[in-house]
Amino acid sequence: MTVSELISQINLETDELLDSDEENLQYINDALDLIGYFLAGMAAHEVTSTTNIKDNDPVPDNFTDFQPHNGYPVYVSDGHFKLLDPDDYRIERVRYTHALSHVSNMTDTLPMPDAYGSCLCFVASYLIKKKIMMPIESCQQDKAFVEELMSAIKAAKGGAPA
Repeated sequence: MTVSELISQINLETDELLDSDEENLQYINDALDLIGYFLAGMAAHEVTSTTNIKDNDPVPDNFTDFQPHNGYPVYVSDGHFKLLDPDDYRIERVRYTHALSHVSNMTDTLPMPDAYGSCLCFVASYLIKKKIMMPIESCQQDKAFVEELMSAIKAAKGGAPA
């Protein structure tokens, strides 16, 4: 799915045409960040990578955390991986979660499977609608929003909605 296709869905959902491409991209990138955050908590394959690490290897730009968090004898310092035992040559098959790539123009392909298109639309639409709500209305809807989003993500992953 492309950014412009997603924007068409968002416009239908919100009944509001966004003002500019920059505004559209901002909401989509915010939605990608939020969904990526929830997927990382589930250790979902869409945001999980595997690598071999040697002492002083640079940390990938999109690195967010080890998976599991305390599962490897390695830590991050000053943008580099540090092995707890530097005499080890390397640690193999280290799993880590990473951020989803952001989109920068209308023809970009979204960095996740099409099954998540409805989740992206849901989050971006919510963010657009939230900007016009009063703070009290906004807070009351946040809990329901998170619960509905988690159900949508589980359904997109192929699980039964909660």
